Amino acid sequence: MCRHKVEGDLGFRSLRDFNLVFLGKQEWCLLTQPSSLVARIYKARYYSRGSFLTATVGEYPSFIWRSIMEAQPLVLSGIQRSIGAGSTVSILHDPWLNCVENPYVITSHLALEGRTVNALFEVNNQCWDVELIRDIFKPRDQQLILSIQLSSNSKDDFWAWKFDTYGVYTVKSACKRLGELKGYNNHHIYKLESPPSLP
Repeated sequence: MCRHKVEGDLGFRSLRDFNLVFLGKQEWCLLTQPSSLVARIYKARYYSRGSFLTATVGEYPSFIWRSIMEAQPLVLSGIQRSIGAGSTVSILHDPWLNCVENPYVITSHLALEGRTVNALFEVNNQCWDVELIRDIFKPRDQQLILSIQLSSNSKDDFWAWKFDTYGVYTVKSACKRLGELKGYNNHHIYKLESPPSLP
């Protein structure tokens, strides 16, 4: 019934998909506002020794947390760390490469363990150390890293949503991304009206 009318079905919106998109918006807030009271409570309760990227449902989760985690695959498929100073982005454990299929570094090297992206900059200069990158990383990673444009004016690293022009998680872009993950064609990507903001 949820397939589009052009395919002979009723074209109803999937309420589950609609709900997942808005749960994803709550996850986006946990990522981009880590100092908020809600984010600090969830971190202390469910991923005190890690990050939201590695969070699991855990033991005896609340109904809200279990619901939020249902949307985790959707959010993880579209988030990326945008590089500013590079001091808060893990080289190996954060998604920071411009690659939809796999935004993580695939190179494994002892010199990269526990290091942040700014370790790949030239000394006292916010630009890539090309020689170092070519010595350590696999060709695929080299290409993706060097394609990232750095700015000397950028100070803060931040989270970005890859499927929106402005890098912000939106209902429209998340609906489209969810459709892509489910293998829908363009007819399945509904234009959803945004309901009032969730608390």
